[in-house]
Amino acid sequence: MRAALVLCLAVACLPESALANDVSIEHKIKAAFTFNFIKYIDWAEKSSDPADSEFVISIIGDGPINSALAELENKEVFGKPLKVRFVPDLESAGPSNVYFINVSAQEELDSIFQKARQWGVLTVGEMDEFCERGGIINFVILDDSIHFEINQKEAQRAHLSISYKLLNQASRVIR
Repeated sequence: MRAALVLCLAVACLPESALANDVSIEHKIKAAFTFNFIKYIDWAEKSSDPADSEFVISIIGDGPINSALAELENKEVFGKPLKVRFVPDLESAGPSNVYFINVSAQEELDSIFQKARQWGVLTVGEMDEFCERGGIINFVILDDSIHFEINQKEAQRAHLSISYKLLNQASRVIR
């Protein structure tokens, strides 16, 4: 029941055109989840905030979710416009609030996680052992449904606090 409610909330946040283009519904749902995760994070003072004028998701590497995440551009987050940046690697990321890390950037994970901890950046991915390697939120498919796991320990290391409401929805929490 709870999973159905979360799925409904995620789909409700999709843009009107979400079902009309070539992006898979799986990736649209994951993008909507990513947008909603933001609302349940208490961002640290040291979080990378570009001049306090915008909220930035940097998508590191190429992946099938990129188009769905691009549809989040200009939504409002904490009274600021959300900006989506596509970057080929960590060096190009710049100040960000969220790093969505594609599998194509897997070789850079250790460096990405180190920078994310230093700057208070939320890391989100969809790959095997993402949370075990230092990521904060990872999408997983269980019983043909989209779920997510949370590494609360890594969130704390990045000086981010995750709401118990989000923690309770996770399929697994690493403490």
